[in-house]
Amino acid sequence: MQKVLLSALLAGFCVTPVMAAQVEVYGLVDIGIQASKMGNDDSTFSMESGQRSGSRVGFKGFEKISDSLEVGFVLENGFDADTGTFADEDRFFNRNSYLYLKTDYGTFKFGRTGALVGGCNGGIFAVSASPFGITWGLAGANKTMQGLTSRVDNSITYNTPKMAGFTFYGQFSNGTDGDDYTDENKAERYIAVGARYNVGNLDVRVVADRTLANGRFESEDQVTAGITANYKFDFARVYAAYQYADNVERFSSGVPYRPRNLNHSHAFLLSANIPVGGIDLLPQVGYVVADGENDKEYDRLGLTMGASYDLSKNIDLYAAATYVRCGKDLKDHEEGDDGWEVISGIRYSF
Repeated sequence: MQKVLLSALLAGFCVTPVMAAQVEVYGLVDIGIQASKMGNDDSTFSMESGQRSGSRVGFKGFEKISDSLEVGFVLENGFDADTGTFADEDRFFNRNSYLYLKTDYGTFKFGRTGALVGGCNGGIFAVSASPFGITWGLAGANKTMQGLTSRVDNSITYNTPKMAGFTFYGQFSNGTDGDDYTDENKAERYIAVGARYNVGNLDVRVVADRTLANGRFESEDQVTAGITANYKFDFARVYAAYQYADNVERFSSGVPYRPRNLNHSHAFLLSANIPVGGIDLLPQVGYVVADGENDKEYDRLGLTMGASYDLSKNIDLYAAATYVRCGKDLKDHEEGDDGWEVISGIRYSF
C-alpha cells in the first residue's frame, strides 16, 4: 500500500499545474557505525542509520498567491538506511506533514511538525542548545535535558515576523504524537510559547511548554522552561544552555537505569564549534541533576568530543566519542553507572 501511495504521489507531482507551484523532491541518507558499552552490559558494535541526521525523503512546495500571501506544504518520510525499512510502519509521512500560510503578519503552520522545545524541523530550543542538537547518540541535548518532546500531531504553530531582532512563537497540539486513538476529551495536549533574539553573531532563544496529560491543566502536568544562547566569535561559535523541568516521566541518563517520575531537574550544556584546518571540532560538557520518588537524587555528567568534515557541498563525514558518568543515587546501581559510545558515519543530502 505504501509503495502504491508513493507511486501515486510521484505521478501527481509530475503534472504541469503542480510544477508551476514550485515543488521540490529532497532527501538525506545518513549511515555509519557505532561502538558502545552501557553500564555492566557487554560492549556492542553495529551499523546505524541517522546518527547525525535522520535519513529521509520528502516533498515540499509553495505557491505565491499574492505579494502578501504564500501557501506551501512539507511531506516527509523517514527510513532506516541500513535496512531500507520505514522508520514508522504505521504512517508514511512520519516526520513532517503540514501546510503553511506565510503572510505579512507572520507564518501559520498546520499539521504534524516539530515541537517548539525540540530539535526537529519546527523546533527552536534543543536544535540551538548545542552543535549536536538531539542527535549524535549520547551527545544529544535530549540525553542531558529532560522532556524534550520531538514532534506533535494535530498542531497549530504561529511565529511573528522578525522585529528589531525578535521573533515570537506559539504552538498548540490537540493530541500529541500517537494519541489519535484516545477519547478526544482525554487526549494528551501540548502548548508552548517561545521567543528568539537574533542580531549579528548573537542568537538567544527561550521556550516554555506544558504537556496536558489528560487534556486539561493539572498539577501533575509535565512542564519545562529553558534558555539557549550562542555567539560566533572569530575563532569559534560557543553555545550555552539551561533547562528546568518538572514532572518528567523518566530521567534520560543514557545508561540502562532510567528512574521515572522526576519532581524537578536542572540541566546545563556548554559546547563549541571550533574550525581547525577544514575540520569542525565539537567539544561539549553536559550536566543534569534531578530529584524523584522517595527523595532520591540523580545526576549525569556527559563529556563529548565530536568532529565534522565537509567532503563537498552535499557530503560530510562525522565522528564523536562520548563518556557518561552517573552519580548520587544512580551510582553503583546493579546495572552500572557509566557508559561510553563512539560513532562515525557519512551523510549525503540532495
